[in-house]
Amino acid sequence: SAITNNPERLTVKNLTRKGAFENISFSIKAGEVVGLAGIVGAGRTEVARAIFGLDSFDSGDISVDNEKQSIKTPKDAIVAGIVLVPEERKTQALILGSSISNNVVLPHLSSLSSGSFLRESILKSFSKNKTTQVGVKAPSVNAAVGSLSGGNQQKVVLSRWLTENPKIYILDEPTRGIDVGAKAEIYGLIKNLASAGASVLVISSELTEILKITDRVLIMKDGNLAGELETASATEESILSIALGAQAS
Repeated sequence: SAITNNPERLTVKNLTRKGAFENISFSIKAGEVVGLAGIVGAGRTEVARAIFGLDSFDSGDISVDNEKQSIKTPKDAIVAGIVLVPEERKTQALILGSSISNNVVLPHLSSLSSGSFLRESILKSFSKNKTTQVGVKAPSVNAAVGSLSGGNQQKVVLSRWLTENPKIYILDEPTRGIDVGAKAEIYGLIKNLASAGASVLVISSELTEILKITDRVLIMKDGNLAGELETASATEESILSIALGAQAS
């Protein structure tokens, strides 16, 4: 495909966190969507957390656009252009009792505040613009996030990062618990991010989802990268046989 000649955006080399995963190496090109598959406990989320600076790792390198990064905290990751949308959006990503507007502007407060106070009107128009971009359906940006459907909550989470202009999105189970219509919209959003030049790593337990939206799929088993397939020629069976790896490892 056209992506083949694109430059590598994210390169992970020999990433190891003892007891969680070992010698994980892969790269993702600009404009590419790569799936990370594997059974529960294979180490997928742990790898994502390490790349995003939530968990420390013992050895290995993370590079963005061929420049080695020192990522020790999520702030380091965001500065490097990496964002993570976590799986547990209710506990990790959203303040459910707060308005959509407040949730969207959360990571941007420092850049949006003029002096010591925040201008309400700037925040409102900012969040309106962002949520319109991802198609959040809500009466207004003043609505409480907890009152929205799961799909719309997930869109609020994604809309937060649109202005950061991240180079790399890591999406952990991006459509878990949301309805079919909202899933289709999230898939459209992922395609848009990639066509705008971002690299997207999608962790998903739904193989139909991985086969639908990715260009390549990496498969983890027992904390190791057990295989890699081109999505075009992959099937649920071929992914599963690597993920379950009947042969002695």
